[in-house]
Amino acid sequence: MAGPNSSQTLSIPVPSGLSLMAMSGTVTVPAGSAAGAIEFSSPTGVLGTVTLPVGDPSQPTVPFIVRLTDAVAVNGVLAVTTTYRSATSLPQLICGITQPVTLTSLSIGYSGTATEPTSITTFLPPILQTLDLYVPSHPSAAVEQAALDLEVQTVARYAPQPVTVVLHTWDGATSVPGVAPAAFERTILVRSSSQAGSALETDAFGAPVLVMSGEGQSLDNQTIVLSGAPNATAQGTTAAVRNVGPVPSIASLRQSLAQLGVSGSVTGVGSLQLGLGIPEAKFGGAVSSYNVHLVAHYTPVASSEKGTAVISVGSKVLSTNLLGTSGLLTTNLTIPTQLITQSTALQFAINYYPAGGCASSGRVMSFSVDPQSFITASLVSGGAGGFGVLGAGLLPTFEVGLGSASPLNELNIALQVTRSIQETSSVLLAPKVTSLSNVVSSSQPALIVAPSSEVPSSLDPPVMLKPKTTSTIDGPRGTQVGTNASVATLQVFNQTNTNRTTVLAMTSADWQNFAPIEQQLSTFGAWSSLTGDTLLVGPAGQVSDLAIRAGGPSQLALAPNTGTNLIWIGLAASALVIVVLLLAIAGLSRRRKRQRRTGALS
Repeated sequence: MAGPNSSQTLSIPVPSGLSLMAMSGTVTVPAGSAAGAIEFSSPTGVLGTVTLPVGDPSQPTVPFIVRLTDAVAVNGVLAVTTTYRSATSLPQLICGITQPVTLTSLSIGYSGTATEPTSITTFLPPILQTLDLYVPSHPSAAVEQAALDLEVQTVARYAPQPVTVVLHTWDGATSVPGVAPAAFERTILVRSSSQAGSALETDAFGAPVLVMSGEGQSLDNQTIVLSGAPNATAQGTTAAVRNVGPVPSIASLRQSLAQLGVSGSVTGVGSLQLGLGIPEAKFGGAVSSYNVHLVAHYTPVASSEKGTAVISVGSKVLSTNLLGTSGLLTTNLTIPTQLITQSTALQFAINYYPAGGCASSGRVMSFSVDPQSFITASLVSGGAGGFGVLGAGLLPTFEVGLGSASPLNELNIALQVTRSIQETSSVLLAPKVTSLSNVVSSSQPALIVAPSSEVPSSLDPPVMLKPKTTSTIDGPRGTQVGTNASVATLQVFNQTNTNRTTVLAMTSADWQNFAPIEQQLSTFGAWSSLTGDTLLVGPAGQVSDLAIRAGGPSQLALAPNTGTNLIWIGLAASALVIVVLLLAIAGLSRRRKRQRRTGALS
């Protein structure tokens, strides 16, 4: 909420069988802001009010709890509008920078017992925290494909709410795993069978289990039953998907803000701030530049008043504009490669100073960006490297190749890496499982998960591991370091011999070495804090974010080639701070709790 009387609406899901109790969280109050309040309301009336003091750096946050027991949900959703009310009327406000009042750490309390699903249509609940995937101990390529597709569809469906995906094994040909019922959790069993279809079953504890069966493409076809129209028609306990259409094409390189789902407006006086995020993935690949045709509408500025709009990305000013009597701003901007991120922030600094001063005129400025403004993107030719290219660098489809040494561990790591990339993407990823040899020789974007003994040197990654021998690390002059330490890496690089984006997870020993990287990826939005192209972890379990080819100079300190240890420094590169509203679920009575381990195999 960027100023007095500004509002934001939150949609709170209410699963069948549960009742809302309360919402809690924290309000961040900017220094120097006037005293006021946050009003929480629903269509049936005001739910509560949180009083805010004058902004004081020594007390920047105010915790709150709002009762929701009297709120009425409509079709399983409660719409709560939060409105910032300033104790000082707008005409009396002094000219100054309007900083947003932010709500964070939101939690919702429920009571009751969630209703178990009675059909495939109702299998996925409004809130999902954990998806348990069961596969055979020796999964076929079709099972691996189905597991990845189920994951990306589920993560995309619930975004931005994070979903933990946990892989287990189950070899029962007709039985289902016994899983105690748990709130906001679902279990899917994927098995090979000559009979293709999906069936909703109940295990020995009364928990729902969705069983998906088939062979080859017929198995993967069943995963679509949880998406869109097929899900709406699967109103029984069994269903079979016969045919699936092609992967939807990515929209054109020229899109309006409305097509991108981007909008923005601000109202106030003095110095106002407005930001728009441009989602790179919506353009279908890694973007090299944007050309923006921007149209904005604002309150006309009289000749006796002062109004300007400065548009920038980061510290780079792209356009400075005087605001006049027309009330219309039209400008063309170019955003170059070095300013582009997964969600490039286009920032507006709007200044409006009425005649006679802010306190005496009673006038305010309303500034809104026209949704028909459009952006034309130019894509990177071929591949791109660095963590910043994910997940646009893997669009529209990418191939997945897994090693043969430990298929379950490699599938599990592929799931965790893909899940974390899908969290960053505004479009659905399309992984395609094939043999490791096919992926190595292909020119399509790729995810490869394999021990170093199965990774050919032709991939030419920034860090090449060889078991207990020499590891090659790119540098200004090229460097070789001998090491007998167990090392694991996750790398995103432009594979130069095929000119494609490649994501490589690799270990010089067993996959236990990779666990610290996997743990880091389990944090929602993990990629946003990474600045280089290589995550590297050694026996001490300390993860380094290294910029070897992309993102700046390498942070790696290399020991002399003595055949002893690989030494690295520069841990915990500066993280990009992002304000995110996350809906945390709390206060639900559960029939039974289970301990979980992210990415655990059982």
